[in-house]
Amino acid sequence: MQSDMDVDVLYFNIFCGHSQADKIAYVIKEAYTKGYLTKPMVMTVKGRGEEEGNKVLQELSVNYPIYIKNDMNEACLLVKKLCEEEGVKADENAKILEERMSHLKKRYNKNRISAFM
Repeated sequence: MQSDMDVDVLYFNIFCGHSQADKIAYVIKEAYTKGYLTKPMVMTVKGRGEEEGNKVLQELSVNYPIYIKNDMNEACLLVKKLCEEEGVKADENAKILEERMSHLKKRYNKNRISAFM
């Protein structure tokens, strides 16, 4: 996805049970620092080490914006907005994402949705 020219924004939905969010955040920080990631990113981080992980990501200073959202719905809307700003027709992908989220919300309680994405 990093080398795919059709990808304008990365979206990570991280739900940490056994893994710790702060350790994942340090890996993402290193990837940006070393130039492996060069695109804007929207993230939701939940679970073990969530506060420390969010802090690491918020303090990260790179040439590409990193947006951290608490809610998956907010994150998805932001991804759509960012894609549209880049001149990408995000309507079809957003429609698919909205349908998938709607299905998951009906099937599972809202707090468990991130575990299935």
